[in-house]
Amino acid sequence: MFFVYKIVHQPSGHFYVGQSENPKRRLGLHYADCWRAHTPLSVFMRTTEIKDWELEILYSCDSRKDAYDTESRLVKDLDARKGLGLNGTQGGADLSSRRKQGKVLVDWVAKNGGPRKGAIVSDETRALQSERKQGNDIAKTHLHGNPEAKARWLESVKKQGRRVRCETTGDEFASVAEAAAFLGVGRCDIRRVCNKQRNHVKNHVFAWVE
Repeated sequence: MFFVYKIVHQPSGHFYVGQSENPKRRLGLHYADCWRAHTPLSVFMRTTEIKDWELEILYSCDSRKDAYDTESRLVKDLDARKGLGLNGTQGGADLSSRRKQGKVLVDWVAKNGGPRKGAIVSDETRALQSERKQGNDIAKTHLHGNPEAKARWLESVKKQGRRVRCETTGDEFASVAEAAAFLGVGRCDIRRVCNKQRNHVKNHVFAWVE
């Protein structure tokens, strides 16, 4: 059984529409992930407390496809991408819709600031960052004179661009990064599942596309 839900921030009226097999757990995950994600919901959640959010079950569906379709319809009907709405995409399983999320996030962060907006960086930290950057430049230069190191680096780049399939939804992605952005999970977690180092991540199972 899948559920389409709405979470509402009671003090302000901001809301988000989503779908999940376990909406209560999903609300907890939204809040737990808000400091590392950059969606409109995550950016807003950082300024709130979880006790201020109210969960409302809107529909129950027999399949994930029905849940996706219902979610997409409600995002449109409730105008959840404008005003008090915090949805970054139209929702549903439409990959083309979710690919537009990048521009939405760029606009949102430009308006509201990223997670480190206003952060004070000490001189010691700046010096350490500069040292690390110089080290990266040296490493890049080293690749040109070391064929074996360059071959290993190229192999790692190829692996980063390997196609990956989500067995749960049936979607295929051109890269781990695209799958992570589409499904809202960590790239390292996806790689661990593909490499059989863990069974699943957020109820999703992944595999490399050979």
